[in-house]
Amino acid sequence: MPAIDALLAADPSLLLLDEPSQGLAPLIAHEVFQVIATLRKEGMSILLVEQNVRAAVRVADIAYVLDDGRVVHHGPAAELAADEARLRALAGAAAQTWRPAPQSGPPSPATI
Repeated sequence: MPAIDALLAADPSLLLLDEPSQGLAPLIAHEVFQVIATLRKEGMSILLVEQNVRAAVRVADIAYVLDDGRVVHHGPAAELAADEARLRALAGAAAQTWRPAPQSGPPSPATI
């Protein structure tokens, strides 16, 4: 959070975030994604690289999924978020531990 604050102090036109939720407790990760969602609503352009697909597609306009450096899926993030079968297929082995995303409202800490 302090790193994001420091970046925003420079009033950038583009924010590049690489795994902002990595190593954070679920509640803190939830707060980080709330900040990202707020920045997006305020018009900030954000390039987000994130392994937590469920949280990322909730704040993104467009999603690109990479596998071994190759784009294996791209399209509207909302469509990917709504397609549980595609999310599980793209997640590979991790799909068994994923929970379905809530239908509306902000992400809960359990799904981030």
